[in-house]
Amino acid sequence: MRSTEPTILDLDMHRLDDVLRRAEGALPEDDYAMLKAVVESYAYIANLVGDKNTSIARLRKLLFGAKTEKTATVLGKQAASPPPASSSTADAPVDSPAETDGNRRGK
Repeated sequence: MRSTEPTILDLDMHRLDDVLRRAEGALPEDDYAMLKAVVESYAYIANLVGDKNTSIARLRKLLFGAKTEKTATVLGKQAASPPPASSSTADAPVDSPAETDGNRRGK
């Protein structure tokens, strides 16, 4: 079971490089590539956090991606509205609200 609080280790890159060298021979190639990418990502993020010129906004953008535009902003309100009903659903009978909301006490 995972604990909610991670254990923080004070590691230097030389020690991590040594661990990677040992893991290279012991792990399958794809596992080693993934582990190496995680270690390199950790080192990159640790350097950014340690850099006093790195803003919180830049870290958020890096970790979570840039905010995307809303469809309504890009295409206008008309494109963001639901499409009109097709002819096959337009001919179907419409249930009363009492039948569609799950409240069937009256029946």
